[in-house]
Amino acid sequence: MTSKISKNILESEVEDALVSYLDILKEILDLNKEVRLITRQLRLIDGKKRLDVLLAVGDEIFLMELKTESGLHPDFETTS
Repeated sequence: MTSKISKNILESEVEDALVSYLDILKEILDLNKEVRLITRQLRLIDGKKRLDVLLAVGDEIFLMELKTESGLHPDFETTS
């Protein structure tokens, strides 16, 4: 049986999966502290932009901006 994988994955679908399974996100990011969801779709001060996911990891805050497009915009950096 073959299955077709859609290339049209929505950003909201990725976000739903990540926040639904924080233990998997913890493993992907190789974290050794508890990961807690603070909020999703946080509206920024300008009222126009939103931050996708805000997480607490131990005493640190992680900001996540998700993109489902190929390539990387020059204004963004990835961390490892």
